[in-house]
Amino acid sequence: MPKILVIDDDRSICETLDLYLTEEGYEVKTALTGTEGLNAFVETVPDLVILDIRLPDIDGFTVLEDLREEDENVKVIMITAFHDMETTIKAMKGGAFDYIHKPVNVDELDMAIRKALKAREMERKIDGLLMEPSRQFKVGDIIGTGREMREIFKTVGVVSQSRTTVLIQGESGTGK
Repeated sequence: MPKILVIDDDRSICETLDLYLTEEGYEVKTALTGTEGLNAFVETVPDLVILDIRLPDIDGFTVLEDLREEDENVKVIMITAFHDMETTIKAMKGGAFDYIHKPVNVDELDMAIRKALKAREMERKIDGLLMEPSRQFKVGDIIGTGREMREIFKTVGVVSQSRTTVLIQGESGTGK
């Protein structure tokens, strides 16, 4: 179940989004200030943050910057009642995944959430794939007990201690 953190100083928006998103199957945590939101982010490690730009203690852009310092891949959807292009550009340049104007359109929010969570999922898959090659090629993973394979294991053991380049040859399909 994906976790969503909502940071908005308007209690009614937090409660409405909490109710709606919970019904949609998300685990939701809300915060009414930037400081409370940053603490909740560290505690819950959400998959997505919905962040208001205007907060009573810390500017939403500062919160966005702090969130990205904590996790550079965090997906943040910024929301605001102010409709100016400069704010939108600043949010996107600051690393926001999307930007939605209040009053929040549920369909627009749903689409933004789905896209953000899909992007997060893809990043995690890519990170997993990038980690696999180092795990994939261990000597202990080689199967074989014949005399020839024992000789190969000895050779691999000797060669692995040096910076020697090795050319492995053999017929196609033999598992070189």
